[in-house]
Amino acid sequence: MESEEVLEGTNRCDRQLAVVSQLISESDFLDENEKTSVESGDVTETIILKYFEGATVELAIQDCPKVLQRDITSMFMNMPKKKITVITITQKTQNDMSAWNQHVEEERDKLLQNFITTATEICHLLRANSIWCDFIDPSSGQPFFSQYTNHTLFETDDRYNHLGFRIEDLGCCKVITHKKWGSHIFVGSIFTDVNKQHPVLKKLLLNSKV
Repeated sequence: MESEEVLEGTNRCDRQLAVVSQLISESDFLDENEKTSVESGDVTETIILKYFEGATVELAIQDCPKVLQRDITSMFMNMPKKKITVITITQKTQNDMSAWNQHVEEERDKLLQNFITTATEICHLLRANSIWCDFIDPSSGQPFFSQYTNHTLFETDDRYNHLGFRIEDLGCCKVITHKKWGSHIFVGSIFTDVNKQHPVLKKLLLNSKV
């Protein structure tokens, strides 16, 4: 049974989400008069100016692999029983993330905040349009909005192999690598039940392009 404190925190979070979602839904972000032409490729390299100014960022959208969707069902307790889409946001780092020192820690903290801010806004946008959406907090491996469970999905989880990354075991630790940037990356994942060709998602990609 959940404690009153947990329930109170959940209700407060829901109220905040509702307010922000309402503001987004009343904005002109989804102006239908604007052209929303997006190529059919799964991966769009972008620099998301609003939150990643001066950074190199890759935003990838793909159908959630069946093996992964089966696992995340136990993480997102309120996830609809339908096909899921995964949005991965990969930030290129200055430091090699296979090492650990003060510079790496400081950069990871900054990139973590960049991802959480962006993922939160994306979820608010989709939820304001009656679309289910949640993301994994990289610092805890837990869903950000959904109810707490004992299941996690960390950045170095082998299941990221199914999303176009490679998890390497260095003996002392594991590290996630990118085909172009190697271990100079920070990765975050968003999950939604909207198809990758949905107008809302295409509009999001269009507004993310330079």
